[in-house]
Amino acid sequence: MADTPEKVELPEGPPIYYRDSDHSYWEGLNKKGDGGTGRVPGMSTVTKPLDYEPGGLLRWAARTNGVGIAELVSDALAGDPMALPGELDWLTDHESIWRELSERKLTFEDVRDRAAERGTNVHQRVLHALAVGAKVPSLADLSDDERGYGQAVMAWWHDRDPVALEAEQVVYSTTHHVAGRFDLRAKIDDEVWLVDAKTSGFISNAAHAQLRGYELAARECGVGTSERQVILRLDPSGTYDEIECVAEEIDFVTALATYQSSKRIGRDARKAARANG
Repeated sequence: MADTPEKVELPEGPPIYYRDSDHSYWEGLNKKGDGGTGRVPGMSTVTKPLDYEPGGLLRWAARTNGVGIAELVSDALAGDPMALPGELDWLTDHESIWRELSERKLTFEDVRDRAAERGTNVHQRVLHALAVGAKVPSLADLSDDERGYGQAVMAWWHDRDPVALEAEQVVYSTTHHVAGRFDLRAKIDDEVWLVDAKTSGFISNAAHAQLRGYELAARECGVGTSERQVILRLDPSGTYDEIECVAEEIDFVTALATYQSSKRIGRDARKAARANG
């Protein structure tokens, strides 16, 4: 069973309840106090409509499936460099390829989830530790997948020397009924920055709108505003890029409206199908 959402008091407005296990937001707790009521959509969810062109997503899924295939073949060849053709005969049919990937948990969805877990670990173990003055793990303590990204965080922190104001801060807009949790709000070179770190190489339109949504909600709930909103793209080589947020508030609001319309249409279509069925 999922853990109980944690109550987050905000400087202004009502509290919001956040459950870390599934990154969900709730307006309150149920009568038993072990679950949430009135689920509030998150920033990453409501901004997805801005990435409307499926071509990029399809290419990503195809390339990511390739990651799983490469791993399976590498494992086979590592066991026997002269691997018999029969050991790799699953490569001759698309159904058997998918079955093999599914059984070994190496589909694009599995690889995506591993990347999400890696990103969460880097955020929590390195970026958050630096922000709150906790002990930062050595690079040797990080997994192979995490090490380069952790090095990138440390390099950025050393270069920018930020003074953290909030880290892993939950924000909530009652006006737009949406919530989120940003990575870092800090003072850098006499400016306040709102920073969202990403371990994915591709920075989508939605990522820009998501950051703008954090800024909107942070202002509304009293956490504070920022002069700059920056996506910190971390690279496995240990380097980083600072990408200025180009989304405007209207972009976030438009994405939210599209998300809400999609939810309503889907709900009404299901009702109509049941009525006609």
